[in-house]
Amino acid sequence: MKQEILQDRFAVMNNLWQKYSLFYALRSIRAAGFSKVDLWAGEPHLFIPDCSYAGLKTVRRFAASLGLTFSCLTPEMNGYPLSAAISDMGMRERAFQYGKKCIDAAEALEAGHVLFAPGWRYETDDRRESIHRTAEFLLEMADYAEHKGVLIETQHLTPFSSNLVNTIDDLQELADFLDDRIGFVADTSILCGQGEKIEDYLNAFGNRIRHIHLTDGKDGSLHIIPGEGTVPLKEIVETCPAGTDRIAEGWFHTLEINAVPCLSEPETSIQKTYHWLQAIDAR
Repeated sequence: MKQEILQDRFAVMNNLWQKYSLFYALRSIRAAGFSKVDLWAGEPHLFIPDCSYAGLKTVRRFAASLGLTFSCLTPEMNGYPLSAAISDMGMRERAFQYGKKCIDAAEALEAGHVLFAPGWRYETDDRRESIHRTAEFLLEMADYAEHKGVLIETQHLTPFSSNLVNTIDDLQELADFLDDRIGFVADTSILCGQGEKIEDYLNAFGNRIRHIHLTDGKDGSLHIIPGEGTVPLKEIVETCPAGTDRIAEGWFHTLEINAVPCLSEPETSIQKTYHWLQAIDAR
């Protein structure tokens, strides 16, 4: 792979360095040869409600000093008491407040995208009503982000992370309530685990797919080092060219590696990933 393609089209998510500081993670990402970061905003790196504008600008300046930019802000929602889909109005209101703070943070960090989880519901909640509540949240976030230079996306997740949106059919059901301001993210190890293909997502959503979580998996393990699992990642990278109407202009891959064994050796994991990408013929 040509270096300019690797630099332009691949972002690294910092949650691989959960056992290290954010500043350590950013230095490691740059040292590995990457220039874009998909900024996972979760403890211990970045807890959005505690962040000040000045603090976020400090992070932005530090990243810039290394030659890094932020492609996306991916706020942690699955592990926190937050859900836009739930019938508990207090929890839902907290999610709305959190979402707007995330958009403000993305603006301060000059990250052009925010990826929100679709949320989860009480098992006793009506599923269709829960989908509609998530749609209301995403549309309000799009309203708030409209004049801030930030795009809003959502994605399918594993049943462990969401009991609402797990498959392409679930995502299509949610999309029926949304407008074109909301984009989508496809996660390769999750969709392959469901027996789906990346082509299914590209055909269904076209240029509303704004980025792809390029993740590998095998034997039930997800988000392992690319090339070490059974997901046909090489084929996916080589068949997702820029400049087509099957994917959004300016799209990118996020390298999300957070399997437990990788967290103890983040440098080794990201170096293996970089060398694996170099051997791919991407255009």
